[in-house]
Amino acid sequence: NIISVGSCNDGVKENINVFSSNGHVNLLVYSLSNQLVHVTIYDITGRLIYKDDLTVVQGNNSFIINPTVANGIYMVEVETNLTSLTKRVPLLE
Repeated sequence: NIISVGSCNDGVKENINVFSSNGHVNLLVYSLSNQLVHVTIYDITGRLIYKDDLTVVQGNNSFIINPTVANGIYMVEVETNLTSLTKRVPLLE
């Protein structure tokens, strides 16, 4: 009998995770291709605090962003070619 087996990559999607540690924004990106990732950080009033395009390679990527800001809650937006994430992140030293 012939048994069909799917690829190990079936259903694999790009993944973004954002969290804070010691006043830094930690960004983890699993990318399906080499590309630019757009990162934007806003304060609670909507004022732009940080904006950058980061280059990621296919696979796992890790970045530490150190915006020089006061303690508080910030909105972090991360966008790849295929997915995006907006998350509230507390930045506390």
